[in-house]
Amino acid sequence: PWVTVQSTWPAAGQPYSWTVPNAPTGTARIRVRDLSGAPADSSGLFSIIVPQLAGLPDTLDVGMVESNSTGSRVLRLDNAGTAPLSISNITSDNVFFRVSRSGLVIAVADTDTVTVYFEPALVGVETATLSIVSDDPASPGSLIVTGEGTAVVGVPEGAQMAVLVELERE
Repeated sequence: PWVTVQSTWPAAGQPYSWTVPNAPTGTARIRVRDLSGAPADSSGLFSIIVPQLAGLPDTLDVGMVESNSTGSRVLRLDNAGTAPLSISNITSDNVFFRVSRSGLVIAVADTDTVTVYFEPALVGVETATLSIVSDDPASPGSLIVTGEGTAVVGVPEGAQMAVLVELERE
């Protein structure tokens, strides 16, 4: 089906620029109509190539991590577009979450991963928004990341501990 890109044009002889629709295809064509609506010219076939970040989950849970320790979870990034996807920055709005790298290029129809680290300083649930800036026309992409800081339970090294063991006989 034809998609109208521009319905009016400047006077003859004037240059005109227009934006290609975000509709990847290998068989695009430009058709120009005259004032009566009859086709006046049609171009040869060309491709519209667009990178597309796909498959982001709405949320990613890193799970329970002892405070002052580090937990991690892998985040998969997919390029469902028709051009390489360049990710230029991945940021967190919470200092307890960070990523392994913030710049990468994903080939067409390929996948890559980054590791999301959670380093809680306190006990409790933490939430962050990860923002992913890329050359995808819909950029930035985002997702919510959660993790829960837990208390460190244990006996300090070298400490003595009293243990009571009871046996019941029947």
